[in-house]
Amino acid sequence: MGKKKPSKTRDQRVLERVRKATVGVALAKREDDGFSLNFEGTGFFIDNPSGVVLTARHVLDAIEKKMTEDEAKWAGYKLGVLIYRPGDGTRPDFSFAPALRAARNPEHDVAALRIRELPVPPTCLRLGYNLEPQEGVMAGTCGWPHTR
Repeated sequence: MGKKKPSKTRDQRVLERVRKATVGVALAKREDDGFSLNFEGTGFFIDNPSGVVLTARHVLDAIEKKMTEDEAKWAGYKLGVLIYRPGDGTRPDFSFAPALRAARNPEHDVAALRIRELPVPPTCLRLGYNLEPQEGVMAGTCGWPHTR
C-alpha cells in the first residue's frame, strides 16, 4: 500500500501561503505617477519583524551588473521588493519596499535582503533544517504567482 496523499485543502493552504510570501526583486524609481520598475526576479519573506527576504544570488548579481554597466540610466533607482496586496479584487496591488542591506553567500546561489519598511505585514515561510531529501518526497518551485 502506498502512502496517503496530502489532502487538497492542505495543499491549497500551502500554495496560498507561498503565494503571499513571494515578492518581486526589482529596481524602482519614484515617479510622479507611481514607480518606474525593473523586475529582476523573485524571493520570499522568511522573517516578518526584521524584514528578511531570500532570493537567488544571481538575481542580485544581475542587478549590480546592470547598474555598473549603465550608471546614468539607473541613477535614482533603488533595490527593493514588490509586496503583493490583495487590492479590490479587480486587479492585484503592490507596494515597493526599499532594501536596507543585501548579502550574498559566495558558495551557493542564495542572497538575503533586509527591507527597510514593511508597508504590509508579509506572510513568511518557515525554513526547515536538517531535512534530508529522499527519493519520492514531493518538491515544488514557485516563480511569480501574482499574474492572472
